[in-house]
Amino acid sequence: MDACWAKNIQELFRSKSHSSFQKFTELLMAQGGGLFEATRFAAPCEVSRTTISNYLHVPEATFVAHVIGPFSTHRPTAMVSAPKVGGFDTGFVAYYRGWQDFRREDLGLLWENFVLNEIMARPRSPEVSYWRQTWPRS
Repeated sequence: MDACWAKNIQELFRSKSHSSFQKFTELLMAQGGGLFEATRFAAPCEVSRTTISNYLHVPEATFVAHVIGPFSTHRPTAMVSAPKVGGFDTGFVAYYRGWQDFRREDLGLLWENFVLNEIMARPRSPEVSYWRQTWPRS
């Protein structure tokens, strides 16, 4: 991670805070495929919600993570809905989650990250969205 920071992140994206960005990347990988809510990352990284939103562009641009929006036929809704963020490598996801041995319930998350990574590795990857079910209130 330090070599990536020194060579790519700092030069290309003019990011100044190494420790907050590294903490953000670790938390993002540990989340591995979950919904992205910038406010949940702000306090642990000791930066603002806006900074976290800006940080998200870096792992996406460097292919460290894949940002997937929800499927919607109504474009404005899709733009404001929370994206899911998948790690580029299941090994990193497992490492940052602290997994040494896998439980049965861990495999679904790893499989989802693996499939996403395989789709995104194609030269002309299709636009990928996720299905987000919203239940009617009773």
